[in-house]
Amino acid sequence: MKAVDPPVRWFICRNPSEARSYLKGTGMYSDRKKYPLPDAIVSDLKMGSESGADFVCWLRTRKEFNQTPVLIFSGCASPEEMKQAEELGAQEVLRKPIKVEDLRRLFQKLADSVRK
Repeated sequence: MKAVDPPVRWFICRNPSEARSYLKGTGMYSDRKKYPLPDAIVSDLKMGSESGADFVCWLRTRKEFNQTPVLIFSGCASPEEMKQAEELGAQEVLRKPIKVEDLRRLFQKLADSVRK
């Protein structure tokens, strides 16, 4: 499989609370050299205690992230939930499972848009 150019750096948060701490740079995430701000954010629509839509809504209330591309994955979202995520500002809402090559193309599209 062809690599994304420029390479994509990953950081995985286990839940929305951890993601908020990372994005706000609080606690252990205060070192921005070690934990830089993301060029894009990937989230699931259903995350247990909180929905991906709620997370995207929070994200869009913060001016430093209201232009950050957001991708939402869902394995069981209704068409209404997927539409809601798009209305909240998700650039892409994708149904799981997703093929690895489709994911690579999507990340390449994001990498290209960030470079502009």
